[in-house]
This record gives sequence, C-alpha cells and structure tokens, in this order.
Amino acid sequence: MKLSNQNIDSAMRDIEKFFDESGVAKKDKIQLCLVLEEALLRCQANFGVEHEFKISTRKWFSAPKVTINISGAPFNPLKAEDSIIPAAVMRN
Repeated sequence: MKLSNQNIDSAMRDIEKFFDESGVAKKDKIQLCLVLEEALLRCQANFGVEHEFKISTRKWFSAPKVTINISGAPFNPLKAEDSIIPAAVMRN
C-alpha cells in the first residue's frame, strides 16, 4: 500500500479491529493506535505519499504484535520530539 491518507486510515481501522479482537484494554488500544498512526504519518512526511508500506498483525505468545515494514533509508519515526503525543508514550 502507498502511504496515502486513505491507506493509513484503512490500516488504522484494521489495527483497531485486531486490537479489539485481541482483548487489548481500551486505554492501551487508544495509546497504541495514536503512536502507530503518528509513526505512519511521520513516514509519509519523510518518504512521501507514493512510498509503499506493509502492515502485518499476529499474536505472539498470546500478545498482539503489529509490524510495519517500510523500505528505504533508515528512519526512526518515533524519535522526533515535535509531537502532540507525550514523549513518554512515544518511547514506551
């Protein structure tokens, strides 16, 4: 999928559904989804809307695991501190 706003929105809906099915607490789900969406939006800003990404979800030792794969130059979307999300949430 390309890093367009529509694809990011669709991926986030799928991730929320996965968290709901996995029994993640509502507060944790909200925080996790905010961090994942923020990471995807920062990748979009860094790589552009035409760049491809892939998201996979699975249970790992009964815990939900979300993996985002984006090829290209090394980039840590969670490192930047210019976020509306508190830095403690982004680090954890």
